[in-house]
Amino acid sequence: MNILHISEDERFADIAMRMLQKFCDNDLWLIGERHQKLLKTEPDKHIPDPSTIHAIDISELAKYDAIILHSLSKQFYPLIDAAPNYTPIIWLGWGYDYYDLIGRNLYLPLTHRQFEVSPACLKTIPFAPNVISFLKRYKARKNRRKNLAVKRINFFAPVLKNEYALSSTNIALPEFIEWKYGDLQNDIFPLPIDHKVNKTQDILLGNSANKSNNHLDAFALLETVDLKNRKIITPLGYGNKNYARLIEKKGGEVFGNNFHGIIDLMPLQDYSTMIAQCDYAIMNHLRQQALGTIIILLYCGTKVFLREENPLYDFLKSMEIEVATLNDCDDLKENLMTPLSAENQYKNRDIVRQYWSSDACDQRTRALVEKIAKHHEDR
Repeated sequence: MNILHISEDERFADIAMRMLQKFCDNDLWLIGERHQKLLKTEPDKHIPDPSTIHAIDISELAKYDAIILHSLSKQFYPLIDAAPNYTPIIWLGWGYDYYDLIGRNLYLPLTHRQFEVSPACLKTIPFAPNVISFLKRYKARKNRRKNLAVKRINFFAPVLKNEYALSSTNIALPEFIEWKYGDLQNDIFPLPIDHKVNKTQDILLGNSANKSNNHLDAFALLETVDLKNRKIITPLGYGNKNYARLIEKKGGEVFGNNFHGIIDLMPLQDYSTMIAQCDYAIMNHLRQQALGTIIILLYCGTKVFLREENPLYDFLKSMEIEVATLNDCDDLKENLMTPLSAENQYKNRDIVRQYWSSDACDQRTRALVEKIAKHHEDR
């Protein structure tokens, strides 16, 4: 079996191809520029300018038994259209690419107020009705184009199983398949598996320079806590640079020397060492995000705080993993003074080790390949 992977410059395709190489041959097409060179695998074909896809001899697609999309980027649409009808297409969702289907608000009040344009403000803009009308038409066209792409796809693997039902309320989704990027030892936890962590009382806040972290609302929660000399470690190296600078400035204004914004991207091993030392982690997202970071934290015994609206909260709870809630502000002060018990640290570590073991990941990967084979048999 020969599978074609279609990806932008992100490292997840590297992980998937390593996992699948036990079961099939794999080729890679890289779409878009390679500025950061996050993808380490040398692509079999590189299309720097996606607008030129139409000029490429796409009959090459016919030689593949399946096509795997690493997220559903709009840059992939022409290739989805061009794929032979008999070739199954698998969409490995990342979150950003299907949260518009769920239709939830991603921002808490302070973040929303800071960054979103209110209808009242729009009315003060000249030609506002024309602008609003244009944006509505643009969004409708964008949705129709995405719906056409989704209709052609055969299988969909969201990050979390419970996100499938949430995503399917407004659109008929492809058949569900469970699959996860990476296993603990090879991809997620870059330190020795028996790594001893020197814990501190420090607090990790968020995972990136993306406003879906709701940093400003988290600041308001943490203002009620007596930090003493504890650090608030805030990774801001990945994402929007302007947003990163704003959060670094605001964090310094509110917390002074207690705030440590990490502006530069760090090697994965250094990042993992840094976050693993934190006794507490606040992930103020309303959507599933930062799963890799959270797995590292749970494995290292950190008390992780999530919002109950986040599908990841229910997912981890269903696995009987101990996580704390951010929804009860009255308990937050006390919970941020009480590390996870040794019993719950061991429990979380064991569950994470089993679910993201190489054997469990191989089982999910084998099931994916068997699903592709069955699709061809049933044609």
